[in-house]
Amino acid sequence: MRNDIKGKLGVELGKDIEGEPQVIYILSRIRKILEIDKNKKKNKQGKKPRKSSLKGVNAYPDAERIKVTHTEYKSGDPCPKCPEGRLYLMATWGKIIKFLGSQFLYVIIYLQEKLRCNTCGWIVAAQLPPEALGSKANSEAQAMIALLKYAAGFPFYRMATIQKYLKTPTSASSLWLMIADLIEVVTIIWPRLRYYAAQGELLHNDDTTNKILESMKPSKDPNKKTKKTVYTSGILSVLKDGIKIILFFTGENHAGKNLENLLLERESSLEKPIHMSDASSMNDVKAETNKGSCLTHIRRYFVECYSKYKADATHFITEVGKVYAIDAETKKLSKEDRLLVHQEKSGPIMAELYKWMTERLAQNLVEPNSALGEAIAHALKHWDKATLFLRIAGAPLSNDELEQKFKTVKLSVKNAMFYKTQWGALVGDIFMSIIHTTVLANENPYEYLVAILDNKTEVLKNPDLWMPWNFRKQIEKSSMVA
Repeated sequence: MRNDIKGKLGVELGKDIEGEPQVIYILSRIRKILEIDKNKKKNKQGKKPRKSSLKGVNAYPDAERIKVTHTEYKSGDPCPKCPEGRLYLMATWGKIIKFLGSQFLYVIIYLQEKLRCNTCGWIVAAQLPPEALGSKANSEAQAMIALLKYAAGFPFYRMATIQKYLKTPTSASSLWLMIADLIEVVTIIWPRLRYYAAQGELLHNDDTTNKILESMKPSKDPNKKTKKTVYTSGILSVLKDGIKIILFFTGENHAGKNLENLLLERESSLEKPIHMSDASSMNDVKAETNKGSCLTHIRRYFVECYSKYKADATHFITEVGKVYAIDAETKKLSKEDRLLVHQEKSGPIMAELYKWMTERLAQNLVEPNSALGEAIAHALKHWDKATLFLRIAGAPLSNDELEQKFKTVKLSVKNAMFYKTQWGALVGDIFMSIIHTTVLANENPYEYLVAILDNKTEVLKNPDLWMPWNFRKQIEKSSMVA
C-alpha cells in the first residue's frame, strides 16, 4: 500500500519525492489518492456515484431566454488571439441559468385624485385604469395563493405571517376571500372533469384519513350518532387516449362508494373498466369491473416479516422484483405488446411463486398463524386479482401511481390539520384535483389557473374546451385572433 501510494505520488509530481520538502502538499496528494481509491472501491461494489442535483436548461422550457450578443466582434472578424484566424458563429451558445426572486403577493395602491365643487359639493373622481377595478387580487395572485395552499400544503395563516414579515400584511380570511373568483371558475370545470374521469378505461382508487370540524360536532338529533371519521378518497382515471385525470373526494364515504358514485356518470355503451386498488374492502365497488389487486401491497406483507423469515421473504421479494423489472422494460410498448411480454416472461415467475406458496402451506413448512403464514395466505387469497396484468391488456401491477399523489393530501393535513367546513373541503378537493390533473397533462398549473380566470366568460360558455389537457389550444386561437 505504501509503495503504491509512493508510486502514484511520483506520477503526480513527476519527480522523485525522497527529498521533497513540501510535506503539506504531499499529504494533500495522499488524501486525494486515497479518496479516489475509496470511490473506485465503492463503484466496484455496485454503488452508483452520486448524481449532481443541478439541472440543465432543458429543465426550464417556459423560462425567458435572453440573447447576449457580442458588442466588440462579429462573425468574419480577424481572431484577436492569432493574426491568421477568422471568427465564425458557433452553433452552441453559452448557457447561464439565473434565478430571480420576488414576493408571492405585493401591493399596488392607486391614489385617485378627486375634485369637489365648492358650491354644490359634487365630487368628480379621476378614472381608474382597468387593472385597478374588479377583484382585490388579480388572476396571477389568485393562482399563486391557490397553488401554495392546495399544491404545496401551505396554510392561509402561514401565508399571512410571511406577508406580515414582508410589510404587506393581510389575514388568513382575506386570502380565502381573494380567491373567490377563481373558486367560481373551478367549480364550473369540476363537473366536466368528473364526467371525463368516469369514462376511463383504467380506474385506481384509495383513501386516507382527514378531518372536517363541522362533521365532528355533536348531532342535534339524539337518534343520530356523530360520525367523526372522515376520509379523502383519490380516484385516478386513465382515458382511452392516454389522458390522466385525478379526483379527490373528502367526506364520510370510503373510496369504493365514491367510485360507485362516479361510475353513475359513465356512458352505458362503454366496456367495463379495469379497477385497480389494494385488497381493502372499503375500496371495492358493486359495479361490474375487471378487478385488480395491488402487487405492491402483497409484497409489503413479506417486507414486514423479513426480519424473522429472511430466506422465504427474500425469495418472494426477489421474484416479484423481477416482474417489476420486466414491467419497466415494457413502458414504451403498446398495451397489447406489453401483455404478450408479461405472459411470456412474468407468467412463469408468478406461476412458480404460486406453486412455492401453496407447497409451503400444504407441507406445513410454515406456521399458518405466523407473520409469514399470514403473508402467504393474503397473497393466495388475492392472487387472481394480482395477476390481472397477465390476462388483460393495460392492467397495471400496482396502485403506486395514485398513492404517490396522496403525499400532497397528507402534507396539507399535516400543516393545516383540518378543514373547517364541508364547503372548504370540497373547494380543497376541486383545487387539488385540477392542479394534479394539469401536472399529469404535462402543463403548468399556474398558467392554467390564470388562463381560466382571465377567460372566465369563455369557460362559462364551453368548459369542455378549457380542460387542463386542451386549454392551450384556446389560448393559441385567442392570440391568433388578436
